[in-house]
Amino acid sequence: MEKKKEVRVLRSGVLVLIVGTNPLPNYVVGKYLKEQGRYDTLVLIYSEKTERQEGTKDYAERIKRLLGVDKFEYLSIEDVGNPKVIRRNLEEGFRDISGEIHLNYTGGTKTMVVQSYNFLREKYRERFESSYLDARTFKLVLDDGTVEPGDGSLREIINVDIDTLLELHLYEKKKIETWSDCEFNKAVDKLKENVIEKGKLDDFLGWIEDPFRVIFKGSGKILEKKNRFIYHIERSDVKGSVKKFNEEKPDFIEKILCAFPQDKRIINDNGTLWKPPDAVTNKQFEGRVKHTVEFLDGKWLEWYVYKELRDKLIIKGLEEGKHFGISLEAKRNGRPFEL
Repeated sequence: MEKKKEVRVLRSGVLVLIVGTNPLPNYVVGKYLKEQGRYDTLVLIYSEKTERQEGTKDYAERIKRLLGVDKFEYLSIEDVGNPKVIRRNLEEGFRDISGEIHLNYTGGTKTMVVQSYNFLREKYRERFESSYLDARTFKLVLDDGTVEPGDGSLREIINVDIDTLLELHLYEKKKIETWSDCEFNKAVDKLKENVIEKGKLDDFLGWIEDPFRVIFKGSGKILEKKNRFIYHIERSDVKGSVKKFNEEKPDFIEKILCAFPQDKRIINDNGTLWKPPDAVTNKQFEGRVKHTVEFLDGKWLEWYVYKELRDKLIIKGLEEGKHFGISLEAKRNGRPFEL
């Protein structure tokens, strides 16, 4: 059973964070305790970059900047695996630091945690308290067993938007794709209306299998080279599917195909299969059909699911593009990253 107690406000409190290679827990704890008025000075213990260990100063600097604290100290550890070195660095770093100390030891190596905990407890005695962030409950667990918050979790209280998450992990956001970026959002709406809501998913998938995939799937870059596409659809084993496409297309399929922008449609105005005329270049042909085919071949489902989740998240008060999106492009140290 969770213990509850009156929250102690540290008027001249010092929050000590041990910074590892995952800065998110540090930020969440720092943000929560700051909003609670629990500290006015921040001390960030980080590891120096050497041949033997990875440095975490960049993470510490990001945490400090995002928390927006005015009074802070950086404390570097020269060797995170050497207790004597850690102890010496701590003694030097905390020589002039007074007040009540709150150590959160969620981050850092085990040796850093043990040495920091023992040193600060010995030095500050009754002015010392500690905590860690429980990854299972997303609650702050203090050394006396007290759990915060009493109701809910820090995941519900501290909202971390995409920009903050990227900055914490040293990434620079390039682009986040949202519903407004969906080139075929009207087609998604038609798919929902005519396929999902009317229980015609099996019929739709059957049509996708044949004639759609028979016509638009093949070797030799048939969606990039118009002559290869024309040769493909005139093959004897494909002509039957072209006939089926033109003459046996269900009404709900035609409604979906007509929902695509005019310059992206794979059908003519009369509902028959669009074939590139002589004046159309390979680039123009590819620009018209390739994304449409990829969308109908499966990407529509990704956008449909995203749209359903998006509407629910917006109702909950989350902001699209800030708290969520369907895809993300970023970079770190010049290297691209996509999710």
